[in-house]
Amino acid sequence: HGETGMLFESGSSSSLADMIQQLMEDPKLREHLRERSLKKVQPFLLSNIIPLWETLIFSKDLKGVDTIEN
Repeated sequence: HGETGMLFESGSSSSLADMIQQLMEDPKLREHLRERSLKKVQPFLLSNIIPLWETLIFSKDLKGVDTIEN
């Protein structure tokens, strides 16, 4: 809670409203959450994932994998 997002009680609109109010009133908290969230998602960006998949798919070390040849 408070590192990459905010938690509130499920089904509690007043709890959600309190969190929204807190975010509206606290620019440092918003910036903290933004920075931490962006850092947290970096490993999952396409620019990071695609090279991993390409390495796996085009690896010559694959053993016992059936291939379709044209």
